[in-house]
Amino acid sequence: MSDAREAMIESLTEEYIRAGPAREMYGRLGELTVTSHSEDGMVTVTVGPRGQVRNIELDPRVYRKSSPSELSHSIKGEA
Repeated sequence: MSDAREAMIESLTEEYIRAGPAREMYGRLGELTVTSHSEDGMVTVTVGPRGQVRNIELDPRVYRKSSPSELSHSIKGEA
C-alpha cells in the first residue's frame, strides 16, 4: 500500500475515533424524554426528543374538577 493511502486511512481512522463520543451523545439524545406536571398535579405529560407526546396521565379527580376546555388548557400548559 502506498504511503499516501496509509496516511489517508490513518487520518480517517483517527477522525472516526474522535467522533465516537459525539455519535454516542447524539444517540443518547434520541432517547431523551421530559416529564412535566400541571401546577395542581392532576395532569402529567411526557414528551420525547422531538416533542412528540409519549404519555399523558390524568388523575381521576381531574374529571370532577375541570371542564373539558380547562383540561385541554392544562394539558397544553396554558394558564
